[in-house]
Amino acid sequence: MARALVDAGFRPEDRAGHLTRGFYDPETSIGVEAVGSRLFDGRADERRCIAISAVAGGLLRIPAIEDLVADRACQFDSGAAPEMLLQVAALLDANPDLDETYLARRLEEESGNRLTLARLRRLVVEAGR
Repeated sequence: MARALVDAGFRPEDRAGHLTRGFYDPETSIGVEAVGSRLFDGRADERRCIAISAVAGGLLRIPAIEDLVADRACQFDSGAAPEMLLQVAALLDANPDLDETYLARRLEEESGNRLTLARLRRLVVEAGR
């Protein structure tokens, strides 16, 4: 996989503030991380993944938007990545038909019950997003 990403123009992650186990496209800043066999430590519902056909004939499996929102929201809530609230706001804006029941459960799981969907929405509004 690493060779295919590099061949497609991705660079090994070397940006400050990013985990070094992934790759990113320098033109778009889109990052890609290959995960182990347990998506979000086994808490994500893998049946919700989105499958995308790759140019070389393989499949890319992308986590459900709700899982991405929960992940970014908890990174923001930890205090270590305040910029993640921008990603949360963008994901919420671009996906008005999210499964709110699933998202609420994922937020609570990822945050140890510190972050609820109602609180996340308030944070986004308060930030003017």
